[in-house]
Amino acid sequence: MDSNKKNVKQARWSHRTTTRQDVERAIAARLSKPLSEVSDVLCEALNEVADALARGQRVEFRRFGRWVPKRTTARRMHNIHTGKEIDVPARTSVSFKPGAALAELIREMSSDEETAA
Repeated sequence: MDSNKKNVKQARWSHRTTTRQDVERAIAARLSKPLSEVSDVLCEALNEVADALARGQRVEFRRFGRWVPKRTTARRMHNIHTGKEIDVPARTSVSFKPGAALAELIREMSSDEETAA
């Protein structure tokens, strides 16, 4: 495994949703730490990410990816079901772009799944 992938662990490709609780349990088991302690740390980390995004800041985890808040402008749209024009307010959304190591891992896992099928 090359140095770009050393912190991104290989795993089986799955369509199952991984929950926060799954992540907490995995980290607690890997680090031999109490689940409550891991839960508190993860909660604080996620709160910090959310707060930074709410302030309009980018959040970047090298080799994993980055979250970027994106502002859309207010606009008028046509409702195709009712035929009426509606005003859509401006809003902020968040986009995620995977880092190089994560993107490579996903590509590898996707190609492994395709060859196995």
